[in-house]
Amino acid sequence: MLSHRLGRFVPMAALLLAMTIGLRSIATGQDNFVLKASPSTGVPQLYLYHGMVLDKDLREIPPTLDNISFVLRRFSEGLASRSSSDINARMNDMLRNAQVAEMDKSDELLRSVALARWLLKNNDYPQKDSLVPLLGALEVWATIPTREGIDDQLRNNIQLAPMLAALDLELEPEEADAPDEPETTDYMKECMREQVPIPPDWGDRRWVFRRHLDPNYSFVADANSIAEVWTYVDPNVPGLCVGLPRKDVKTKDIGLFGIICQSKTTGKACFWDNVDRFTHRRMLPEQSKRLKIAAVEGGSQIVENCTNCHRGKNVFVIHPRTALDLPEKEFAIDHDVEWYSPISGQKTWGNPGPMQGLSSCKGCHPIPELAANNNDPSTDPPEASPYCRILEQVVNKTMPPGGAPAGWLNPQSHHRDVGLLRDKCKALGSE
Repeated sequence: MLSHRLGRFVPMAALLLAMTIGLRSIATGQDNFVLKASPSTGVPQLYLYHGMVLDKDLREIPPTLDNISFVLRRFSEGLASRSSSDINARMNDMLRNAQVAEMDKSDELLRSVALARWLLKNNDYPQKDSLVPLLGALEVWATIPTREGIDDQLRNNIQLAPMLAALDLELEPEEADAPDEPETTDYMKECMREQVPIPPDWGDRRWVFRRHLDPNYSFVADANSIAEVWTYVDPNVPGLCVGLPRKDVKTKDIGLFGIICQSKTTGKACFWDNVDRFTHRRMLPEQSKRLKIAAVEGGSQIVENCTNCHRGKNVFVIHPRTALDLPEKEFAIDHDVEWYSPISGQKTWGNPGPMQGLSSCKGCHPIPELAANNNDPSTDPPEASPYCRILEQVVNKTMPPGGAPAGWLNPQSHHRDVGLLRDKCKALGSE
């Protein structure tokens, strides 16, 4: 097992050796999370869930500076282990000519980000379309303890300046002054054209609190925060908005906050996350407390692929008998078209399906395709599917409704579809 208590001095020879010869497949962090390298990409198998980063066992990796630095270092080393010898030689030369004698955890974090960006830019990885947004999501995660955008940190870090100059990274231009927030963004206008209700700013009395989400039916064990379920219904635009602020159990501050709205008429769905759309920084609790929809990232900017989990007939991933199990008579959860479509300019987002070949499950609702990132089963090598991890928990906890759960590993005989689903997930590398 590889510990991430490295101290301040990191010998350059050790770094180059790790990146050149690759890494052992499993490493354990100080908070007992486990990073297992993906056989196809070399980077850690991570799952993104509403702004959280989870390990292969769906345990949250707390966003401390130590943990983030550790994960990003493993990410960059994993990329290097799958890079060509020519690319690694070029990188090694640049690092030797711009050595950093001493680094703290912030420096190490930024170095890993810079190297990962350079490697992704200069390599043609088989799953590059997935790796680029994954790194972006990790960078947003990295802003939680620092409270500063990654590009700003890279630009202002004198210690790493020689290395960054050698890598010749393209950074977003520095904002001299915070731009004025428009009342309506282009993404909001696109959602309006597709007859999707637009949520009001947070704090508006039209948001209605329903209940807390039972932690037993959450997809991740999180003892430090609890999710609240809020709804908004626009009387003039048929559909539904659901807000899920996740609050610290002690301070009651909002940490993570996602909002999804779906049109009853078109079946289109829009997404928002409490990440500043200009700085790409996770918002402070005080900002989230008075969150303005026009100030946060929408579905065309959010780097976490929400449709890896939010897929199927409608956008809302719902456990029966929980706070999210809203009555259809009161809320327009189902829509007037066959299959919902996410609104996003990102090519890895999508919702193709439904899956063919099922018998008992489709009696209640169709099951979406299982493959990761736009449900593209043609990816070679296949990518581990986050949706399979969700599906496994649903089958173990609440599905089918109205009786005992089917069970994932040892399903009851009349739940024959479970074996088919499990085989498909195994083929995707998810078991």
